[in-house]
Amino acid sequence: MKKNKSSKKIILILIGICFVLGLLCVGFIIKDFWAKEVNGIKKFTYSFSDGWTMSGHSSYEITCNDKCIGNFNLGGKEYKEVTIDEEKMDKLVKIINENNVPAWDGFDQRMDVTDGSSFTLEITTNKNDTIKAHGYMKYPRKYRDFEKEVVELFNNFDDDDIAIKDIDYVDKFEVQKHTSFDNGEFTKFSINSEKEAQVFNELTGAEIDFSKVDFSEEYVFIEYVVATSGSDTYELDGVVAKSGKLEFDIEEHMPDSYGTNDMAYWYIGAIINFEDVMDYNIGEWKSPLLLVKDK
Repeated sequence: MKKNKSSKKIILILIGICFVLGLLCVGFIIKDFWAKEVNGIKKFTYSFSDGWTMSGHSSYEITCNDKCIGNFNLGGKEYKEVTIDEEKMDKLVKIINENNVPAWDGFDQRMDVTDGSSFTLEITTNKNDTIKAHGYMKYPRKYRDFEKEVVELFNNFDDDDIAIKDIDYVDKFEVQKHTSFDNGEFTKFSINSEKEAQVFNELTGAEIDFSKVDFSEEYVFIEYVVATSGSDTYELDGVVAKSGKLEFDIEEHMPDSYGTNDMAYWYIGAIINFEDVMDYNIGEWKSPLLLVKDK
């Protein structure tokens, strides 16, 4: 008799466990089924890393107001101020819905390991609903499909996709000389101190007047151009940010007839406020102090 009672008790416990597990499964199914479908996006922020190397990291940030503007870091290559057309945004919404991303809201799981892969996602919809998810070596259902499709959608930019942003400058100058200097591999220079200005003139003999520059607030950027003829002239037509990098737009003027075939060396410069370049990559522009031996 006692044996039968014990058996019934075990059966009831198993039934209870199965019932609870069933409720959990139904809960996940209902959550997936009832997750709100996204109809439009105000902001999309997504990043993932496949380890600790820069080449394994990508980030996507898109903000939509009158138009959608994206900033991307794709394996260390930056694309800034890219206009995203309506067709691509519609495809992104489709990717989000087909992979049931709204059901990921609240996902936050990790494994206790180092140098692993991770992802972070935050979406604000056109109805001001938010979807937030984060994982470290842990991922929600259909995550890998989502990652693959986002990469295929956005990792195909070329120069035509890059918005070029004009940068204001305080003043500009173009100086021609007929003697060169030992510039090493450098053709672009940044100067933001009186010492750097003095060293630059000593190295180049360019005799540039830096007296009006306020080095507490301003940079001087100078590009060194080697002309094939002393009759050619060069002019700074503008300063731009392209793919997040500061660049000069230099216009070359060639005469109808050449008076001299002598070599010429041009120093094309712009004075720019710190605040106008602080958001851009100026790593290609080097300090002249790097050319000074035994400094």
